[in-house]
Amino acid sequence: MESTADERQAHTGPKGYLYPGENADLPAAEHEEPWTAALYSGDGEYTNELFAAQVGIPLDA
Repeated sequence: MESTADERQAHTGPKGYLYPGENADLPAAEHEEPWTAALYSGDGEYTNELFAAQVGIPLDA
């Protein structure tokens, strides 16, 4: 992390997003679809899938 960057500069780098594969408003114990973590470039282009949970393993396990 660049501690001297202002807020505008801080939002230009890569970003990681978590996707629930279904309604994110559900309580963790009610999710049936696996969660996925993905990396996006600073301009919003998809780069890579970082992690995908195994099917059948609850989020709150």
